[in-house]
Amino acid sequence: YGLATFPLPIIFALIINEIKSKQVKKLVQTITYAPHFISVVVLVSMINLFFTTQNGFVNNVIEFFGGEPYDFLTSSSAFSHMYVWSDVWQSLGWNCIIYVAALSSVDPALHEAAEIDGCNEFRQFLSIALPLSKPIIAVIALYYAFGKWNSYYTALLYLKKQQYWSLQLVLRNILIANETAISELANMNSAEQDYLIKKMYMVRAMKYAVILVASIPMLILYPFVSKYFTQGVMVGSVKG
Repeated sequence: YGLATFPLPIIFALIINEIKSKQVKKLVQTITYAPHFISVVVLVSMINLFFTTQNGFVNNVIEFFGGEPYDFLTSSSAFSHMYVWSDVWQSLGWNCIIYVAALSSVDPALHEAAEIDGCNEFRQFLSIALPLSKPIIAVIALYYAFGKWNSYYTALLYLKKQQYWSLQLVLRNILIANETAISELANMNSAEQDYLIKKMYMVRAMKYAVILVASIPMLILYPFVSKYFTQGVMVGSVKG
């Protein structure tokens, strides 16, 4: 899902950039930015309203075409799709802001010269927009990779088998187990306390080892995009 949803803000920014009318462009941007400011409580209420079996909009459409109502809200197979795509809908417009800024900073003379040379819109995208957007794409990809790699909550929701757990989820469980053991320390005798303290030292060493191992992939990835970092972060900025 991460590989599928990452390019969506880029594609959407390209679509917005191709809108010639400033009024229409502002309207589209306003409509797509608005969901970002909707709270999670309201978003969940909207999902319930649309997908409930009792007069839900989606099930009403299914019944209208002769189908049987489907209980989306309790289906394990539908949960992952609803969770991911509701987040995409909420964040798509907001995430494409920086891409729109990068595309709008491209010199119009380059597009005019390409049109004179006979380049169509797709060729202009491949030869002008995409190469000039490499810094910002690299920076956003780095932020996105960091966010996904350091996240344990998504793995907690989706992964039920321990052999598929991510390092971050393992680290979270180690921390929770350590805190639980500390809270039970007062109720043990001296022998049990000594054993638990030794075990806690082992858990602490394991925790630091997991943190180190979890950090290595991002440390390896960063040098490959560092040359784009400063230029990408400063896209859309104004020199004082």
